[in-house]
Amino acid sequence: MLFSRGKEAASRDARSRFLNPLYLRFRLIDPNDLLHRLAWLGRALFGHAGACGWLCLMVLTLIQIAPLWGQLRYEFASFDFFSPANGIAFFLVYPVIKLLHEISHGLAVKRYGGEVHEMGVALLVLLPIPYVDASAAAAFPDKRHRMLVGAAGILMELGIAAVAALVWAVSEPGRVHDLAFMIMLVGGLSTVVFNGNPLLKFDGYYVLADALEMPNLADRSKRYLLGRLKHRLFGIPDPEATAHDAWEPVWLTGYAIASTSYRLVLMIGIAYMLSGRFFFFGVALALWVVAMQLALPAWKLLRFLAAQTGARRARALAVSCVLACVAFGLLGWLPVPLNTTTRGIVWLPENAIVRTSSRCEIVDVLALPGQAVEAGNPLFRCDDAELNTEVAVLQGQLDERTAERAGLDTVDRAKQQMLDNEITTLTSRHLRARQRQQALTVVARTAGRFTVAGGKALAGQHLDQGAVAAYIVPARERTVRVALEQSDVGYLADGVERIELLVSAGPEKPAPFATRIVRQTPQASVKVPSPALTTRGGGNLVADAADATGHTAVEPVFDVQLAWPTDAPDVQVGGHVDVKFTHPPAPLAKRLASGIRRAFLKRMDA
Repeated sequence: MLFSRGKEAASRDARSRFLNPLYLRFRLIDPNDLLHRLAWLGRALFGHAGACGWLCLMVLTLIQIAPLWGQLRYEFASFDFFSPANGIAFFLVYPVIKLLHEISHGLAVKRYGGEVHEMGVALLVLLPIPYVDASAAAAFPDKRHRMLVGAAGILMELGIAAVAALVWAVSEPGRVHDLAFMIMLVGGLSTVVFNGNPLLKFDGYYVLADALEMPNLADRSKRYLLGRLKHRLFGIPDPEATAHDAWEPVWLTGYAIASTSYRLVLMIGIAYMLSGRFFFFGVALALWVVAMQLALPAWKLLRFLAAQTGARRARALAVSCVLACVAFGLLGWLPVPLNTTTRGIVWLPENAIVRTSSRCEIVDVLALPGQAVEAGNPLFRCDDAELNTEVAVLQGQLDERTAERAGLDTVDRAKQQMLDNEITTLTSRHLRARQRQQALTVVARTAGRFTVAGGKALAGQHLDQGAVAAYIVPARERTVRVALEQSDVGYLADGVERIELLVSAGPEKPAPFATRIVRQTPQASVKVPSPALTTRGGGNLVADAADATGHTAVEPVFDVQLAWPTDAPDVQVGGHVDVKFTHPPAPLAKRLASGIRRAFLKRMDA
């Protein structure tokens, strides 16, 4: 019996090494002798002194990083994971960090008298990383020792990430800064998403299972939940659906639902991210997720129904049909509310933006910055040498044609007509040039406070045609500028029942104020009206790192302008407000199909 169980365990272990294409394992060496010689290091790292040092490092890192949270958020949002330089750095850094991670597991096992006889390479999402078999810790009688072995790799990665974060915080932009940021991402983000997350069967899972004293938590939770469903729905008792105390059903049911949902969302997210650069590989991974997480369970349910007989089969078929009808009804018919929220900036109406009508040099400032002006008041005067020359040339040509027309003999009617036509054309051109010349004296189109754009002195500036020179900030009149990505504009095209600005006049909770769309650009652009809409200025859009001004987003966006509610409190121009779009209710199936279609169109650049 023991030999039979051993063969079955070996066969199960061999299958598990290659069953999951996202995590394949290949055994290489026996590291027990090497770890035995490094046992002193394990006692230092996982003793009281090591714990105090690690805790001090974490506190110091948090104190150092907290003031730089905005910069950290911007660099993370604009970080290109698939660029060649970052890709090479990632493939160099990740295996080294994982090697230290796995060695930490081995040292922790040796710290409490265990042995480690397997070390190899695993392919995690096709990325080669080392691994160590620390299963000997399962025999430790003290659960705190088992938990420390499971958490050893997490602690090591967080320590490495903390040191990298300190280097990132004190270094100037450059290779060292970028490499420290990469190490910080690898050590911190991978711990939160993968290793330290108890919903995946990695280190965090074993720590949780030992803390709850529930061995084989993942498999037991699935069997328990399926057993309870079979008993409640189909009336079939299942010996697997048993619990030993009052809290165990809560933990088993909650873990089964949470882990399955998280794994599904994570795999779909990975597939979506990969499809951005490797479209067909991402689609293949998404199809595999659908097959394993949806199609395979459905096939097992059909086999289960076919295996039933008599009254149990009739009840199982009836309950399955009812549940299928309810599910299709909820997904395909029941309308569900939909709201989208984004961040906008308080902006000025178009008549409050002072632009130059032509290319010119400002030679005279007629209003002081901060001065209150009325509509029609002159603000500054430009000088355009080319325009002055054009006016003088047209005036000379007009005088010449007028004099020639006055000296003609009255019998030469054909030449008179020709000169009259030329005089009419020159007069029109001269009038338009004079109007453009008069427009060089820029006047306010609305009442408000005169403010120079960019904070620079106006006198002596050379401005192109249509350039923003200044603003007239009115007392109450405002607009709100919102930059929407293509997916959000798709929802906007489906219809909007209500648009609200969430505005707060003080420390109290923001209140909603109804608004409407004033203007919307018909074509997407990567240019945004203000850097406050991108991550460089505290907005939601990922800023293009190549543009230091922050006016360029990575993804194309649509510029939408909203009216400012008359009953809303006054907000400073340039400040952020949240915008809430309430869309018509629609079934989940329709939204899912629309989201998949938009995702495909975005990935295909359509």
